[in-house]
Amino acid sequence: MVIQHLFEFEIGGNRLWRILALFAIILIALIAGKIARFILNKSVSALEKQQRHLLATTLRSINRSVLFLSAAVGISIGMEFLALQNKIYELADTLTSLLMSIAVGYMLYWLVDVPTRWLADMSEKTDSKLDDMLVPIIRKSLRFTIVILILVQIAQILSDKPITSIIAGLGIGGLAVALAAQDTIKNFFGSIVLFIDKPFELGDRVVVDGHDGPVEEVGIRSTKIRTLEGHLVTIPNGKLADMTIQNIGQRPYIRRLLNLTV
Repeated sequence: MVIQHLFEFEIGGNRLWRILALFAIILIALIAGKIARFILNKSVSALEKQQRHLLATTLRSINRSVLFLSAAVGISIGMEFLALQNKIYELADTLTSLLMSIAVGYMLYWLVDVPTRWLADMSEKTDSKLDDMLVPIIRKSLRFTIVILILVQIAQILSDKPITSIIAGLGIGGLAVALAAQDTIKNFFGSIVLFIDKPFELGDRVVVDGHDGPVEEVGIRSTKIRTLEGHLVTIPNGKLADMTIQNIGQRPYIRRLLNLTV
């Protein structure tokens, strides 16, 4: 009888068994996430020893987000056991939807490593270093796209409006952002010009605006050159595309001038 009365005890309009069910499901989800992480860690180590790097990268990416995703799933399922009023239920449903969207987006954010690892493996088989420069740009572009899509999904959940109207609103706001970020857009298209013209590759020694040294990195916004003195020079791609680039690394021969006295 005591146990029966205890389970009939109410907190916030919910019987005790409902609240215990919520915490139990969340606990089970967290334990399942921990077990999944342990199994994935062991699997990644075994796959790395077998030189199966692509599959290992996939499991490693899932491992980084599986605990967060399992917790979000547990909270979403557990909230169904609570008896909530209409307004509170709508708020809880919105919060759980936001949590699930963020959890799925977080997993997709790390899964970007899978296609970029495949591209990196393919670029190692080619002689050109252009592929090596493209891989980090593709990784950043994919992750930026995923972040934008997650923000659009969050805006749709919060506003409860069709995604078409949200995209239309983003188009108007995007025009204002584009006007305010002209330099960033110019640098982005400058990087595209550099990849099309191919004035240099990674590791080539170049002279740009008086800076002499090898190219270390070509990004979406800028290119980094390590000078012979050891300094790291960052040049915006928008400016670099309009500059005269002297590629010393591609010279067919070295010209030397000597003064001989008689």
